[in-house]
Amino acid sequence: MLLRTMSTDRTFYYFAFGSNLSTKRIRKNCESAKAVHVGKVDKYKLDFGHHSTGWQGAVATITPDPREAVYGVIWEIEQKHKKSLDQQEGVHRKIYREITVEVAPITQKGLGKKIRCVSYVLEQDKFQNGNHLPTPAYKDTIIRGAKEHRLPQVYIKRLESLRDNGSRHPGPL
Repeated sequence: MLLRTMSTDRTFYYFAFGSNLSTKRIRKNCESAKAVHVGKVDKYKLDFGHHSTGWQGAVATITPDPREAVYGVIWEIEQKHKKSLDQQEGVHRKIYREITVEVAPITQKGLGKKIRCVSYVLEQDKFQNGNHLPTPAYKDTIIRGAKEHRLPQVYIKRLESLRDNGSRHPGPL
């Protein structure tokens, strides 16, 4: 049983796992974004697999993995900002595509009832398995967002241990 569906007439729920963990980053294009929960998506893992010219390194996606879980933030965003979010994610350029994920919110009592959320994954032809690493700036944006929203410490440690490409490019922020 789901706690809420992914949208209403005015708002929708969005699960962020990459740079949009950061309030500063998501509000660049979606000023209505309001963090409502930290959440967990089972049977997916965080991955990197497409070179972004804006970041000058690989960007995040999630890929199916029955043994893993991804943590992130559930944002409630006004419908009027959906087009801006799609544009930021490169949907029109076929970089990312929208998916629906069921996210278990993390509460003081444990995992809550799942919330159906919009999220984005790299298009299959854009995902290139292998030696694709994020820039330190991109990785730092993810880590700062994870700390800002108090994702589980063990997950933050995992993010901190990710390799990066060593680039000094500051990224689009």
